[in-house]
Amino acid sequence: MVRHSGVTGGLCALLISTNALLATVIDSGYVENTGNQPGVVFSTTISAPSAAWIQLNFEQVLLSGDEGSGTGSYFVMTSTLDSAVQTMHASHLVQWLNRSAYFNGDEVSFELIAYPGTGRNRVVIGEPTINEEETRSSDPCPDHRLLSQDPRIGRVCSNSLYAYCTAFIINDPAHSMLTAGHCAGGGLQIIEFNVPLSHPDGSIAHPSPSDQYAVDPFFSSVAHWKLCFRLGILRMLREPQHGAHPVSGTRRVLRDGDHAAEP
Repeated sequence: MVRHSGVTGGLCALLISTNALLATVIDSGYVENTGNQPGVVFSTTISAPSAAWIQLNFEQVLLSGDEGSGTGSYFVMTSTLDSAVQTMHASHLVQWLNRSAYFNGDEVSFELIAYPGTGRNRVVIGEPTINEEETRSSDPCPDHRLLSQDPRIGRVCSNSLYAYCTAFIINDPAHSMLTAGHCAGGGLQIIEFNVPLSHPDGSIAHPSPSDQYAVDPFFSSVAHWKLCFRLGILRMLREPQHGAHPVSGTRRVLRDGDHAAEP
């Protein structure tokens, strides 16, 4: 579910989002599986009391085994609040720039799974990103945005801009997404679908990690259209949990002649 921004006159309330880093670092040390079955070789819990959401950041990672042959070590992260799960292998860490999905709530459990006899592993979990403040200005005006259930439309999250933009899937061979040109300047990290409504205090809620997709860090472009508009072009990577691409199931692309929901 996504709200489309409407245009209103005068000065309206703005959503001010500030992300903070929680000062804590967790180091697993070197661990390995000396048994005869795959299993957990390290586990911990990351907490940020009263946070609306948490994103984990990985400073150092050493994963043993071979991901291609099915013996690669991997992470399993679970939100305590809603039991949402994300699994990440070594290739996913590259795609996600050593960050996890966003997890709702103030606590996430972390497990490192390794296969027998594959060697040493280590993970250093840096300061997690949490929501520090997401409030509206003191001079509010009517909210003219409309709810949308269009499965082609998603929310783009930026870690460097601390902002959120709307994007929609288009019908090119790569099933890219279009967003406003000023949103594509850098720092776009995750595209979310099936976005839930925000909390009453203005803090945002995130969908399940299975509805979060990494923005391809090696591809982004800005195009000019009719000399007046700048459009950002993004590409998405498959989500780690099930290997699904956003263009699947009931989600269809925006084709010539279609239009996104009007504000």
